[in-house]
Amino acid sequence: MKFIFFPDGSSKVHEFRISKLQVFLLYPMLLVGLVVGVAYAMNFLSDSIYTMRLRQLTQDRNNLASQLDELHEKSFELDQSVQRIFSLDDDLRNFADLPAMPESFRDVGVGGALSQPMETAPFFEYEAGGAFALLSNLEKFERLLELEVDSYEEITEKLHHQKELARHYPSIRPVKGGRLTDVYGMRNDPIDGSREHHEGLDIGVEMGTPIVATADGKIDFAAPFFTYGNMVIIDHNSRKFGFKTKYAHMQKILVKKGQQVKRGDVVGTVGATGRITGRHLHYEVLIDEKTVDPREFYVDPSILQ
Repeated sequence: MKFIFFPDGSSKVHEFRISKLQVFLLYPMLLVGLVVGVAYAMNFLSDSIYTMRLRQLTQDRNNLASQLDELHEKSFELDQSVQRIFSLDDDLRNFADLPAMPESFRDVGVGGALSQPMETAPFFEYEAGGAFALLSNLEKFERLLELEVDSYEEITEKLHHQKELARHYPSIRPVKGGRLTDVYGMRNDPIDGSREHHEGLDIGVEMGTPIVATADGKIDFAAPFFTYGNMVIIDHNSRKFGFKTKYAHMQKILVKKGQQVKRGDVVGTVGATGRITGRHLHYEVLIDEKTVDPREFYVDPSILQ
């Protein structure tokens, strides 16, 4: 093979020859050079890709570490909020007259994690440990909040019961004015002088004075009844709370059996019906069908003195 070169701007001609033997010997060398070149290029490209990938992983790791730090800070703030919830829960349970939540119950939140540590490359081992610790905290908070939900449901139920109890608790005076003429307990009968147990209070007051229900309830009886004269009995959800109240010697009955009444509603007027020596209201409070001293139910018992 002959190669001829004509350099620009020169009249000289350059040529050289390559024999078949030289071509035969040069071909493997060129092939080896090509392979070495390709290998070098591949190695250079691989190093470049590795360096770029390492740089990207390092940046991702730094970003992940920064986000984990923020999440741990949020976890700490969440822990402070949970502690405030505990404090509020204790106050509410005390207000609802419930026992405080035992600390052993709340220790449920510091037990072992439900999740297992995640498998990861050694490069992310530190971040994986931080993520696992964060997940453990979140699982702890989840268990604690479930416990608090149960506690708040118990508090709500108790407060609802207390609110309902307050509505059905006979706590006000059945008439305005007047004076207490006889009390609950043993006494001499005003008509025949015999010793007997007086089942309620007698309040002397003007004829026709309105008589009010001392708590919410339903009229259980409204009619004349032997020595009690015109009488009204109110059932204050006795199946649940046991309370009933009785109002006797009325002049007029202004309600009907089965009627719902609220505390303060007028149920009749003071009179002198039945076995009686003078106008007054005979008032009884019963718990589970047994009479008790009505004075124990007043917010301020002195109003009846």
